[in-house]
Amino acid sequence: MAETRCTQCQAPVESYRSGPRPQHPEWCLSCRRRTARRAKHLRYRETEAYRTMQARRRQTQTYRATQARYRQSGKGRQCQARYAQSEKGGMKRARARQTEPYRARQARYKETPKHRRAQARYWQSDLGRVASHRGTAKRRARRCAATIVQHVDRMAILTLDGKLCHLCEIPVDPQAFHLDHLIPLAVMPIEAVWNYAVSHPTCNRRKCARFAGMPLTQAARARWRARRPEDLAQLEAHVARLITAHSDEGVAA
Repeated sequence: MAETRCTQCQAPVESYRSGPRPQHPEWCLSCRRRTARRAKHLRYRETEAYRTMQARRRQTQTYRATQARYRQSGKGRQCQARYAQSEKGGMKRARARQTEPYRARQARYKETPKHRRAQARYWQSDLGRVASHRGTAKRRARRCAATIVQHVDRMAILTLDGKLCHLCEIPVDPQAFHLDHLIPLAVMPIEAVWNYAVSHPTCNRRKCARFAGMPLTQAARARWRARRPEDLAQLEAHVARLITAHSDEGVAA
């Protein structure tokens, strides 16, 4: 007669001499005992005694030290990053931001030198410069009643233009440059990527709000045709539309 093997661990299944028939006759005695202990533990975790024990354990210094070491480990950081990006983590942060202790803690932190140093580092970074320019563009567009079609990334425009001023074709300083409106806001109040080009601060001020036909030089147009063909097409279309409108107004006058 073939020997019966456990379907869980492939160990021989013992014969049953007395007692009730087990719940899983195809399992060995070790697997049945392990399953019974696990079920008993799960039932115990639902009791009030287990919750009280866990609450007391979390108040001990040993538990806090263990948690602190886990948070500093690589596995702990990965787990915290996954939780922060999850929907549950986002909801928890949103609820915490609406509490009075959180607001008081944030107000105290904003008065510390550490926060001022962090703010200074942020505004000096590329991300901070992009945020500053975006805020400035929003305020200027609001004053001019302009339409914001796209938000502009300063560093992306600098890279696309090859760090060259579109007016004098001389390299600009990556830490101090202007984004010139090719079609001034006074002529066409619109904020879009295709309406921006890199320029020196002095060149931008010298140009001011003048507009007379295609604002790009031949070298700048060749550079745009190679690196920004879609922006060049939109710019040429808007320039042609403005020239046509001005000519129609002159004929009507």
